[in-house]
Amino acid sequence: MKKILMISMLFLQMGFASNAVARERLRLEMNDMHSRGQQVIGLRQEIRRQYPRKFLRGNTLIAVRVIAKSRQGGGIARLMVDGIEQDRKRIMGNPGDFNRPRPYTFDRFRLENYGSSNGPWRLRLRGNIKIRRIVVIIDGRAGGGGGGGGGGRGGRVRTVNVSVPLSCYSGTNQTCALNFNLANYAPELRGARVVDMSLNFNYFSFPDRAHYGCQTATTANLNPAKTSDFQQSGGRKALWWNARYSGTNVSLRSGSTGWGSCGGNTCGGCLDYINATVQYRR
Repeated sequence: MKKILMISMLFLQMGFASNAVARERLRLEMNDMHSRGQQVIGLRQEIRRQYPRKFLRGNTLIAVRVIAKSRQGGGIARLMVDGIEQDRKRIMGNPGDFNRPRPYTFDRFRLENYGSSNGPWRLRLRGNIKIRRIVVIIDGRAGGGGGGGGGGRGGRVRTVNVSVPLSCYSGTNQTCALNFNLANYAPELRGARVVDMSLNFNYFSFPDRAHYGCQTATTANLNPAKTSDFQQSGGRKALWWNARYSGTNVSLRSGSTGWGSCGGNTCGGCLDYINATVQYRR
């Protein structure tokens, strides 16, 4: 009887071990990234930045755990898989704790993937939000490769999120331009070799929402060409932006053409709420 009990316990332990191996948790450090308005975080892209030797081939997304807070407690996080919303949560917080870094000031929640598709994994954010960490939980039985932070010529790949406190506004048929060096805002980038970069920023102010300022958000993924361009046209009206970088030097441009009088000088191109995610080596 004792022998049978020991064998049963061994099988149970094997089962628990199998379940543990089946799930893998990828911890993404977002370093209190500040997001305003609407922003989309590509989870696979972020995994590739922080785990450059990790191959996501056939892995299934199970859930996402998020540590974040919103200024007024009304922020929203939505988990999207292949363009379909799977789960959403309200992000709690209050103005008094928003700029305090202590862990207890952050909300913690889990977003489940209820679908069967393995399309793009995205986290959509809305509100004035700070994000400390994202943990992506996947089916670890598929895929391969090594862990994060690894290898490659020139040392270990690191990732840093940089908030750039610059902005500019321009009127119709004018250009809003910013040139800056990310190393001025992130000392760890001084002397580093940039291998990948993406930029989140707002680039246009609508005339009917002029009092809100620079509102239209976008993401520019700059590798491998180190540049990205966008133009949206409607009749004779057009919005455009351009982003490029060389090393840690970044150039941003935005503007509008053909919009006519907007009833105020805030209508047109703008650049604001700039955040860069930089992958680099020492």
